Order: sequence, then C-alpha cells, then structure tokens
Amino acid sequence: AAAGNIPGQYYYGIHVDSQLISSDQTQEFLTLEADGTIPHIHLSLLLQAITTKDDGNPGVFEDSQPEDFNFAAMTPGRVFTMAGEQYRYLENMGSGNHMIIRNRAIPNTSFDQEEGVFDSWFDGLDPAVQDRVQPVADDFVTGNVPYADVTFDGPGPRWIPNNLDNFPEVEADVTRVDTSGTSRAFSLSLADVTRLSGSGRAFPNHAERVGAVILGGGYVPMANPRLEVGS
Repeated sequence: AAAGNIPGQYYYGIHVDSQLISSDQTQEFLTLEADGTIPHIHLSLLLQAITTKDDGNPGVFEDSQPEDFNFAAMTPGRVFTMAGEQYRYLENMGSGNHMIIRNRAIPNTSFDQEEGVFDSWFDGLDPAVQDRVQPVADDFVTGNVPYADVTFDGPGPRWIPNNLDNFPEVEADVTRVDTSGTSRAFSLSLADVTRLSGSGRAFPNHAERVGAVILGGGYVPMANPRLEVGS
C-alpha cells in the first residue's frame, strides 16, 4: 500500500516490509545531482535500509537516541541516524569503544578552518551523544607524505595506499582512545582511511568514501568529523 504513494515508474518489483521505507522518506532517494542523475550514495542508503534491518538497531533513517543503539552489532559502513545527525559506523575499536563518522561533509570548510568547525559542530551535538564520546590525544603526530611519493592499489585511481611502511610516522598515526586527552571530533588520518577502505570495510568503494580527499601532505577528510563512542 505504501508503494502507491511513491512517484515514479516501476520496471520491476521486490517485496519489502511495508514499514521499512515510507513515502515521507522518498526525498532521500529522489534528490538529483545537477545533471539530473540520482547519486550513488542515495541508492546505497536505500539498499542499507533494506539489508541492515536484522542487526537489531534502528533503521538507517530512524532518528534515535544513543541508548537505542547496540554498536557492537553493527558492521563497518552501517549508516544510522542518532540525535538528528546521520553517521557511518567505521569499526569496533575493542574494550567497548567504536569509531563513527558524520556521513556527510560539512560544506565550505577549508583545511585551516577545520579544527574550529569541528569544535563548533561537536559543541552543538545532543548532550547524550557528547556524553558517549571517548577522549583522544590532544595532539597527533601525523607525519608528512608528499603526494607524488604515495602509490596506490586499485580498483580505480587513488584507492588504497600500498607503501605507507616507507613513512613510519604516517603509518603509526592510528586512532586510539587516550584517557589523558579530550573528548572531541577529529579527522581521519591517512593510516585510518587506508585501514578502513576495501570490501567489507567502512568505505567499500570510492563513492562511499567521497568525503575524503588528498590534500598536500596527506589524506584528510573534507570536513567529516569523526568520534570515538563507548557502548
């Protein structure tokens, strides 16, 4: 019955739970790019809405509070909506800690503005979310990678760096909880992006890693703040 409210033409059909995707969510999938095409990411979210129902967590678009989620049941790349923000689950960090990232970039943010923008975004989060965020180091030793010195494995261009072992500081810049640090939002490192990219991981393809770009010395997200949260 709900399908009758969704505009468009139908060339084939599948049977899904009628409560899974309702007509008031269709705009998520009907938003067009400038050239009139539907972005890959919207189709990916539709597939997630269908396939992630059985992990026991609220649906992709079901805005819920932190206590409603069992992060340990999520698989990498799982998208969810928590306290008004849409996130992507990145990985289980162990000891009850999990890494998540805002699923959309914050627009019009330069690299130099990033720290201030992230702090402002974090300050505006629901207090229940802030309370779950674990501390990380106040300063990161990121190292530096000249763009021309990084080589990549495919498929496609600039997919997964394959020579980070030539840059020990960069390779070691991996996110960890640091109880002497501060609870805050921060950027993905090149080492993090490398570890989180590939089949069965948080970023299974280029399109779903679209928020990350290569800038100057290394790989940083285009204003996609990430968080460490506790179960």
